[in-house]
Amino acid sequence: MNYFEAMDFIGEFTKSGAPIKDLSRAEELMRSVGDPQEKLRFVHIAGTNGKGTTVEFISEVLMEAGYTTGQFTSPYILRYNDRIRVNGTEISDEDLARICTEVAEKVGERRDYSQFEITMAIAMLYFLEKRCGIVVLEAGIGGLLDCTNVIPSPEVAVITSVALDHTDILGKTIKEIAVQKAGIIKPGCDVVTALSIPKEAYDVIKKVAGFYGADVYLSFFEQLAYYDDQGIAVQAGSKSYHLKMNSVAAWRDLSTALMVFEILKRRGFDISEDDISIGVGRARVIGRTEYFHGDPDVILDGSHNMEGVDALERTLNFYTDGHVPVITVAGMIRSKDYHSCIERIAGFSCAVLTVDDFAPNAVPAEELAQLAGDDAYPYDSLEEAFLKAQDMARSVNGMVVVCGSLYLVSEFASSDMYRGDRK
Repeated sequence: MNYFEAMDFIGEFTKSGAPIKDLSRAEELMRSVGDPQEKLRFVHIAGTNGKGTTVEFISEVLMEAGYTTGQFTSPYILRYNDRIRVNGTEISDEDLARICTEVAEKVGERRDYSQFEITMAIAMLYFLEKRCGIVVLEAGIGGLLDCTNVIPSPEVAVITSVALDHTDILGKTIKEIAVQKAGIIKPGCDVVTALSIPKEAYDVIKKVAGFYGADVYLSFFEQLAYYDDQGIAVQAGSKSYHLKMNSVAAWRDLSTALMVFEILKRRGFDISEDDISIGVGRARVIGRTEYFHGDPDVILDGSHNMEGVDALERTLNFYTDGHVPVITVAGMIRSKDYHSCIERIAGFSCAVLTVDDFAPNAVPAEELAQLAGDDAYPYDSLEEAFLKAQDMARSVNGMVVVCGSLYLVSEFASSDMYRGDRK
């Protein structure tokens, strides 16, 4: 099986697979490939928002401290391979095809698995082969029934945030969603949650942790962002950090990661303050409030639910103090609360240019424009909308924001419109 045949094989499975009520199907798949996850150590990360950023902060610090670090994230941004990385380097086409062949032999004719489960099996075999000392594992959706939850008890179970998203799958209330996120808690692990977790979610997390005898640690590092001679500095506790990711959301996730480092050190990991400062300063995620200076300035952001859009608006206020006109290119998919999000986006934008060519389940551009109000205009393509948005921003000394979906971010970051470093 070569790389293209491996991609075809994975494509034979649906994204979610047949409906499940427990983890037995994922457990069966992992048993068939030798349960590689049982021989690895993990930091397991769940949450509505902030998972990817927190993965990068933790991974970079562990790498700086000398640990061979596996990283499992979703969805991919540029291509499938970037979901599976060791020490920041994605799995090669050759290794992916070789390990996928091994998995395919065990799967046989079964096609009720999900693409995510197949990817998880490939990743665990790869991490074991590379002798990873620790794997930083991002849950897909929820946690309790997510296939990443087949792992043994992690060193730390991290819950970055709990907000309304994927309500058709996880539940209609914060409490119901918190039950799913708290499902990653297991006996013998420690639990870290963000300070911003809603009380009703925190109560659920505490209850589940208590049942398993796990200690819960709220991140107590309050963040203060300010400008110094090196740019933006973020004070967390008694220390200040200079980051590549500067947004309200990233600063919150930094606080969560700092608490994770405290727990890992107590568990015997050798992590110095220099490791932390260098590692978090190196961390970045494509499309997580990336700010590109130019004519005009452009922000690319993957916010796709109300909590994310709120963080984006507060970040814009930090950068502009509300005095710079914002022209927004927006696209969203139907499974999100696009009604509320686009209304909020329109509220901080002088104009909204809507697109739908980035995903098959995107909300039609015309429908999204109608929801955004009078100063909203549908466009046939992302590139056309972005070019127009730049012209509009230049005419009013404004800036451009591209946001609304991680699939939109992926499309943008894969094109010539992207000004950042794809490495």
